[in-house]
Amino acid sequence: MKTITSLGIIKERVKKRKGWIAFGNTLLITGFLSFSNHPDWGVWCSAIGFVITLIALFKK
Repeated sequence: MKTITSLGIIKERVKKRKGWIAFGNTLLITGFLSFSNHPDWGVWCSAIGFVITLIALFKK
């Protein structure tokens, strides 16, 4: 039962912060795609996108 409740909470947070999650995911995907040409930039871009997505999901 606890899993179902936490999934409902995450769904509500996704609805509220859809723009930030999309921005974080865009940075994450851009970092992965550019990793072969620019490894340093790709790693930092992916890391920043991952952090933004996590903050948007788990911030109360």
